[in-house]
Amino acid sequence: MLRSPWLLSSALHRRIFALRPRPHELSKRVGGRCLSEVPSFRERLAQSAMKEVAVESFTERVKKPRIGWQIYYVVMSGLGIYLISAKAANVETAIWTERLKQSAVFQDKDPTSDDIKRAKYFHLGKRLQAMILEINNSVSNLPNTVKSMPILATARSMQNYLDASEARRVCWTIVLYNTCIFLAWKIPRARSFMNRAFTHDPLSGRSYTLFTSVFSHSSFWHLVLNSMALTSFTATAAQYFIREQRNSPTAMPEASVRQHLFAFYICSGLFASLFSHVAWTRIVYPRIVSRIASPTSPAKGLFRRAVTADTQINPSLGASGAIYASVVVTALAFPDAEISLFFPPGLTLPIQWGVGGFVLLDIIGILRGWRFFNHWAHLGGAIFGGLYYAWGPSWWDGVRQWDMSALGNISYRGDDSALRKEIALGVKQLAKEEEEWDRIIAANSHKKPRPG
Repeated sequence: MLRSPWLLSSALHRRIFALRPRPHELSKRVGGRCLSEVPSFRERLAQSAMKEVAVESFTERVKKPRIGWQIYYVVMSGLGIYLISAKAANVETAIWTERLKQSAVFQDKDPTSDDIKRAKYFHLGKRLQAMILEINNSVSNLPNTVKSMPILATARSMQNYLDASEARRVCWTIVLYNTCIFLAWKIPRARSFMNRAFTHDPLSGRSYTLFTSVFSHSSFWHLVLNSMALTSFTATAAQYFIREQRNSPTAMPEASVRQHLFAFYICSGLFASLFSHVAWTRIVYPRIVSRIASPTSPAKGLFRRAVTADTQINPSLGASGAIYASVVVTALAFPDAEISLFFPPGLTLPIQWGVGGFVLLDIIGILRGWRFFNHWAHLGGAIFGGLYYAWGPSWWDGVRQWDMSALGNISYRGDDSALRKEIALGVKQLAKEEEEWDRIIAANSHKKPRPG
């Protein structure tokens, strides 16, 4: 008698749950797997635990901001700035050397750095004198009572500019750049662009803002205080560069400290910005992420207060890092100097005490989590200044020597050399300018003043 397939299926189900099961029937029902191959409850629990461990945590999913491109940008930019500055310094020195050798005084000897700077001083004096005379001629139709005050004020300003050291003039040029960028901040339509292009956000991934933020000031008092410190300490640090150049074993003449000072200022600002970037992304940022991931567990370690104070990383701007480098160079090069404090007024301190106090204050600010100033950038600038005091002048000398040996700035090989043509053109330009200024001065020296 044939059985119905439904009855057969029912019988099989009954046999599976019988007290004495048959393994060959079970294997048919489980798809060919033996009973010993079926994972037990403990094995399944272990597998599920392993799957839970494999899930990434919040801190693992949040990636750290990159620093490789920023380091590459600063290193390559710094090298490029020094190479360009060294070439400009060598070309300017060669132009003035050739110009002075045309006189009988330097037929048998090469001009020194002091000789070149003295010639440049008289050259600038003629230029300013000719400018004053041209301004006076342009307003000659006005009564003397009307034009005397503006002409006198302009003459005094030009005299102060002439008497100032070349390093101070460089500082005034940097202040002018900073002021132009500050004025751009005051344009409402440009505010979003300025926030994006002239502030450095460590979380943005941008590299060029490490440079642009050094010249950026959005607050008036920030600009004023940095400008005062810049013209004071950076100009003094340049005197150390000049002194080391005179005492250099290579005895290379240098027409101007301008190129060296520009390279130092820009690279110190870049280093301070990079130091701050690395500190925020590799020290502060991971601790902030850990705090957000587990808000109930307090941060541990030396930077506990720095993390619990604030969980926001703000963009930074300003020249404070570069100025700190100049301050440290000045303190190490002129240890007997003194500084005056704004408050209390009239109080003076040895410069090394003052600088040490400022650096200590920045370290405390880092540990306590103060965010009003970028203390990381200040500390980076101070480190750069200390390193530059020790090796900076010899590094500058080495770059200039390499430029001369690689490009032939001193031993001109070939009359068709592009560099030689550039120097010859520069000498002709100097002679042409002096002839024009002498003509203006001579033409106005014979004029009689018009009665007012």
